[in-house]
Amino acid sequence: MAAINITQLQSPIQPIYDRTSELKAFDETKARAKGLVDTGITQVFLVNATLVDKVREASQTWGFFQVINHGILVKVLEEMIDGVRRFFEQDAEVKKQCELEDSIGFVWAPEAPNPEEVPVPCSCNCKNGFIALGHYYPACPQPEKTIGTSRHTDSDFFTVLTVLLQDHIGGLQVLHQNQWVNVPPTPRALVVNIGDLLQASLMSNDKFKSVEHRVLANRVGPKVSVAGLFGAVTHTSAKM
Repeated sequence: MAAINITQLQSPIQPIYDRTSELKAFDETKARAKGLVDTGITQVFLVNATLVDKVREASQTWGFFQVINHGILVKVLEEMIDGVRRFFEQDAEVKKQCELEDSIGFVWAPEAPNPEEVPVPCSCNCKNGFIALGHYYPACPQPEKTIGTSRHTDSDFFTVLTVLLQDHIGGLQVLHQNQWVNVPPTPRALVVNIGDLLQASLMSNDKFKSVEHRVLANRVGPKVSVAGLFGAVTHTSAKM
């Protein structure tokens, strides 16, 4: 079955427009919405209609897209990958209380876990509202005889969106028109995919697609990735 490279979506950032600074300046005026109306303003925030259309199209046809120029510092992305790698490369006795097969996960909502529940290599300054999963796939001497992660959709009752940071190894594939499509490991890109809950929700009304995907085993490794699952969390334990 032929593999096709999925295209990435690039956000054309305008250097002259600093959204964070403008929001801060607006907040400091204390004028709120009425103040904006009084000034006669006709444009509130810059919105790239082309980019919005691309995200909508990708969500409807692929269920996946990649985002670059997202503003997250490179050192933050690198530390996320390195943290997962450091955890799995510790002695077995140190990590066995947290490890779930080849993944480690923490629930960061409705409340973040206690610091002592998070292994030092995996600690981060995360916001409430999602589950964080770190995946570690060792090099496989016979990848043709196995698979890293079997085909699936993000089908639990929780997931609205999944945001994935993958390293340079690759292996993620998406099922599109009955073909397995490679999702190339673009440096610093975040891979976003639609979850079952979003597809079934009133926001999407079945237009945005939650599609099957898988991860191939590889002779090169280890392959490391970090996934953030965003949605309606109901878990009560911080550890998974």
